[in-house]
Amino acid sequence: MHRGKESLGLVFVFALLAWATVLSPAALCQKPDLFDRVRTSRSVDINADNSEVPPVTISRARVKTLAAEGYKALTGSGGAVAEQYVSFPETRISNNSDKTITMVGLVISDRKSPGKHWFEIIHENMSPSSNLVDPATGWVAVPRSGIADATRAAWTSPGMWLPGSPEDITICVAKVDFADGTSWITSR
Repeated sequence: MHRGKESLGLVFVFALLAWATVLSPAALCQKPDLFDRVRTSRSVDINADNSEVPPVTISRARVKTLAAEGYKALTGSGGAVAEQYVSFPETRISNNSDKTITMVGLVISDRKSPGKHWFEIIHENMSPSSNLVDPATGWVAVPRSGIADATRAAWTSPGMWLPGSPEDITICVAKVDFADGTSWITSR
């Protein structure tokens, strides 16, 4: 009888770990509850590509994951185009230059789709040799019309989520603007 309780406990632990990795709407009935569970769930690492040796390197990039049903429930979106979604990543970047940085442009790509997503991290200044941790909600999505129409990410926004799974997503530095008016731009 004692052995049965151990097995039940292991099943519970595995079920809990699976739930934390991809949030299922079956366990998440109400939007406020879903919002809190997404916000506090475990983050998953994604690939950070620093192969061009940019002046800013990404030392960590982590995303939240959400099943299609959870995406629809959280965002109020009528349809999901993927089985799984990833959030904008929380990033840790390091200024490896001897210049002050005023803007960092990052690109997220999914190896299963041709599209790329451009996002900017905008701060007052990033001093030489400093680090910055930017939360997932700190990103600014810049539409083609320019920075005046930019919007900040929100967990409940469909724009906060990208279709795909963490193992398919890569993030890299695409552009860096310095306080002296110069820029570094990727060759990609």
